[in-house]
Amino acid sequence: MYTRIEFHVDDASAVTELQLRLKYDNGFIAYLNGQPIASAGGPTAETVAWNSVADSDREVEQVLIGESFNVTDAVDLLIAGSEN
Repeated sequence: MYTRIEFHVDDASAVTELQLRLKYDNGFIAYLNGQPIASAGGPTAETVAWNSVADSDREVEQVLIGESFNVTDAVDLLIAGSEN
């Protein structure tokens, strides 16, 4: 599944930390402005193909709780004054 969630940042230089919090079933790769920033449970962005599958099977309890990923290293990818 592919989904896109846009968000606006007025002043990217004021952002000092980024957290990605999500609920996912077996695996995901998250991108910010076209660059991979986090992944879990499957191939990496460098090795993913159109027919890739997750290599993990998370328990329902894990899925419902969600997980937080520190993606502060990607703060430089933010585009100020535009949709990200």
